[in-house]
Amino acid sequence: MSQQDAVILISAATLGFSFLAGDVIFWHSLRWLDIGVHLFIRNHVSVELHDFARHTMSNTPIVLGWCGWAAAATALVYNSNIKASNEDSSVSTGVRHFLLSIAMYLLGGGTILHGDPWLVKIIKEVFQRSRPTELSSTYSFPSGHTTSATFVIGTLLFIILPAMLEAYSMKQANGTGVAHASRKSTIRSSTDSIKSIESDGKLEHSGRSALEILQQNRILLWIFCVATTASGRVVADVHWSTDVMAGACLGMGLVAVTVLACGLSDVLVGQKEREARR
Repeated sequence: MSQQDAVILISAATLGFSFLAGDVIFWHSLRWLDIGVHLFIRNHVSVELHDFARHTMSNTPIVLGWCGWAAAATALVYNSNIKASNEDSSVSTGVRHFLLSIAMYLLGGGTILHGDPWLVKIIKEVFQRSRPTELSSTYSFPSGHTTSATFVIGTLLFIILPAMLEAYSMKQANGTGVAHASRKSTIRSSTDSIKSIESDGKLEHSGRSALEILQQNRILLWIFCVATTASGRVVADVHWSTDVMAGACLGMGLVAVTVLACGLSDVLVGQKEREARR
């Protein structure tokens, strides 16, 4: 996601959240949707589907996002320990972006021990909207689960995984594999050396290919994961439809802010590195 795309996403998310917030307090133009969906679920959804939606649909995208974060963090730490030279800044950039994502997660992008982060909690206290049922004692607007799913999956797809794949492909491109093949050539035939170099080229290509596949499909994957959690919260009858819409807007805005923060950190670090070379 480019910086320009992040600004556009922040604007769209702000407009969407502002409209939904105003609708909850003032004009109630979507009240028919909230009531209609709630009545349909109450009259037609079985207990088994209700439990499945509350525990599986609501939580699975978030848990998968956490697993993706953990895997990416492990890969970044591993690459930082074996990188060939200090000139390869892709790993340190990835680590920095990951830490910024964690900071934003704690600020407002994720659930913490089944509780809301302080930003979501403050918004809920301001609006004090009652839930459709009394299954939960906390307020309803916005949906913390939907905010978390939107943020965790969004940062994974647009920040963390691209950084990890870029670090992997850059490590291969910076000559680590070529140097390894050169050392082998002193004790092996030239044919073996060529095969080793070709193998390293395939590794680099695989990293680039994975990055391209991610870029082509991440928007659809993001939408699917967010829709799964949002649908789970509504079908479980613990949130109104407008709650999950607002949670999605809030999560998208936080993802975009994180993208801008990562871009700003890259600029500041680049300036320091240029000053250090003088």
